[in-house]
Amino acid sequence: MTDRATLLKHTSMHKGLTNYVGQNNCFLNVIIQSLWHLDSFRVLITSSDHTALHSVHDTCLLCELKEIFTYYEYGEEKTLAPDNVRVALNVLSSQTDRFRLGAMADATETLDTILASMHADQVRHHAFPHPAPTTPLPPQQSLSSSIEINDTDCDPKCIGHALFESNMFDMYRCQSCQATSEPEMWKDTLYRVYFAELYQCVANTTTSAKSFFFRSSSPTANHPSNKENSFEAVLRTLLNEGPRRSCPENELTKCRGSCLVDRYEQRACSVVLL
Repeated sequence: MTDRATLLKHTSMHKGLTNYVGQNNCFLNVIIQSLWHLDSFRVLITSSDHTALHSVHDTCLLCELKEIFTYYEYGEEKTLAPDNVRVALNVLSSQTDRFRLGAMADATETLDTILASMHADQVRHHAFPHPAPTTPLPPQQSLSSSIEINDTDCDPKCIGHALFESNMFDMYRCQSCQATSEPEMWKDTLYRVYFAELYQCVANTTTSAKSFFFRSSSPTANHPSNKENSFEAVLRTLLNEGPRRSCPENELTKCRGSCLVDRYEQRACSVVLL
């Protein structure tokens, strides 16, 4: 029997998002489609009641995202318009002009904004959990305000942090004397790399960049034992590209060695956003 997730993906394969001349929606469309195909994200968005987190007449990015997901699942149209999501992005960024209507923008910044908006609304709701019926909810956070409170804990976790947040720490290890630094803790919902650097790293460390990005259907091609072509090996190499820190014991021992970075994951996320 075909499960519901498979049926939804099959349905969405026959639906597209509009990007007419002058709209420049391509950066937004790729994010909407990517999030739709994440089963866990789609279920949480479509099953949540987000209207309690904002005033009725507010333009809400997450509500617009939920609406277009609903059209993906139940609508009969073959082409869906992301216009309302685009307008909501524009309203959020009115102070920065980052997502001005008709202008090209960055897909990673779009995803960052969606996650920041989820987090900001959750924190805001936690601060005003049970407002009186006559008390209006505070206005939605602007984009700049949403990013500023990104390090504020949300409890319960917003969708962005529940699915995508990783807690990591880096340690710098001297190649000469093996001295190590104190761990540097950090967390994020995105693992950020530049594709040009990633592609160059793959070209330098694997037998074929083309075969790495366009994997063979052969059962041995993607075998975990093939360490040379593993994504982990490429990310590890990429982490140590560029200028390196000096030895952490340099002031005490005068060691002139340079450091490699060892990265550890304390809390694994459900989905890795790269």
